[in-house]
Amino acid sequence: MKKWIFVLVALCAGCAQHATKPVVAPAIDAAASARLAAQVREEVHHAWRGYTRYAWGHDDLAPLSKGAHDWYAAPLLMTPVDALDTLVLLGLNDEANEARELIATKLDFDRDIYGATVRLGFVQRLRDERAFETLDALKTQIAADGRAAQVLFGRLSL
Repeated sequence: MKKWIFVLVALCAGCAQHATKPVVAPAIDAAASARLAAQVREEVHHAWRGYTRYAWGHDDLAPLSKGAHDWYAAPLLMTPVDALDTLVLLGLNDEANEARELIATKLDFDRDIYGATVRLGFVQRLRDERAFETLDALKTQIAADGRAAQVLFGRLSL
């Protein structure tokens, strides 16, 4: 584990050495921001409707054939698992509840994957959802969440 952390730190340090000045997006007014947010929300909603119509209960949608694709013999529900937080953040609550229900009732790790059994479980909620007034407040909270997760994982016997 320490070897992988070192590799990750070394890669990040190497990227930082070659980083250029960050690109700053042009400022947009509140109305333009709201329009863009609505457009993003609608695109995600469109993608989710395609998944539910053509690939519900499978890993992902094969968009050209309008069929389903599974990476393993039994589906791991990769699309719903991956999309759940996005659906929640975008306020697509009905869709998020559909995904939660599917995951809770159909996701099953009681089989071997690559010859090893994988078990997942909810351990502990770090904190409730909240909005942040500033980017610095968000960064501070992310760092605190990271420290809390490290403490939590340090107590687990993996």
